[in-house]
Amino acid sequence: MFIRLSFNQNNILNLQMDSIFLLIVTGFLLGSLGTLVGAGGGFILVPLLILTHPSLTPDIMTAISIAIVACNAISGSIAYARSGRIDYKAGLLFAACTIPGSVLGVYTTKYIPRNAFDIIFGFLMILLGVLLFIKKRQLKHKTPPPSNLPRGWKHHEITDREGNNFSYSYS
Repeated sequence: MFIRLSFNQNNILNLQMDSIFLLIVTGFLLGSLGTLVGAGGGFILVPLLILTHPSLTPDIMTAISIAIVACNAISGSIAYARSGRIDYKAGLLFAACTIPGSVLGVYTTKYIPRNAFDIIFGFLMILLGVLLFIKKRQLKHKTPPPSNLPRGWKHHEITDREGNNFSYSYS
């Protein structure tokens, strides 16, 4: 059996993935989707862990997710580096902030009860979904040319190995 369904003493459905085949397929899909959108797959993996392993604590779930996201990021970075599509300056700038934030997040999850973690994670996923829809509407309006960017914004251009030009700005 690939998936085992059961109910615990509180009549909450437990879903467990016991098949190595199912784990391999899930890992392949997580890696593909996570690298495709540049998010590493944690946004898919954590809800999957919440559903399939309700006994896991938030710090264990986030540790598993971080390990998977790190593997996806490394493999995706190798592929994008080979194609010449990495803005190393912007990447290092963002990494300088995300690395300390990741360390702080690891220490914080130890002190968050599982029920609170589920609610916070669900709220953040909904909030991010709403922000993506809002951002999509804003993108319909053209961004100002590089000479008229607001203060604190950077403009970069990259040409990849195939000769494709990418022009973008960020705050």
